[in-house]
Amino acid sequence: HTRAMIISPVDVQDIDTFDDLKIASLKFRQQHPVLTQRVERSQRWVLIRVDATNETGSGHVMRCIALAEALSSQGYDVVFVSFYCSSSLREIIEDAGFESVILKAFDECNSPPMLVDAECCVRWVMGQSSNPDWIVVDHYSLDIAWERVIRCLGSRLLVVDDLADRAHNCDVLLDHNMLKEHHERYPQLVQDETRLL
Repeated sequence: HTRAMIISPVDVQDIDTFDDLKIASLKFRQQHPVLTQRVERSQRWVLIRVDATNETGSGHVMRCIALAEALSSQGYDVVFVSFYCSSSLREIIEDAGFESVILKAFDECNSPPMLVDAECCVRWVMGQSSNPDWIVVDHYSLDIAWERVIRCLGSRLLVVDDLADRAHNCDVLLDHNMLKEHHERYPQLVQDETRLL
């Protein structure tokens, strides 16, 4: 069950010396020029990862706008990041005063869709002048695998979920449904230190 994979020397760099590190940096900048032009961000900002269309419903976006407005009143800049979001919903986001970014998958990503999503989010954040204080994810198709990759950014992570059907790795999990047994739904799906709201 083992095979060899031939990798182009443009894509890899053995790093043993400082010069090797400089060469690796040059190769990276050449392959990812958009990341060398870093977008200025305030010192306090939040990334909200949410998808929605008119067909799938706008609930995720609308509740995230409410959260964004509360964060904005506390001095945070908020950026909505999506893979798909209808033009009408993007207009609602922007009319509320928030930036809306549509991610594009990188051609060289051969990972499962959830990991491609996470990698694209990480790469997009790397193109900003600072990492967000918080990343909020309101998405039924993303789970602990996505969250583990996102954790490399060092941002605190808030998951909005009400299905209780998959594991999460986050600082805070918000179940927005008012259920009597809501405290019993998530403890086995999160870490001991996760705050449940």
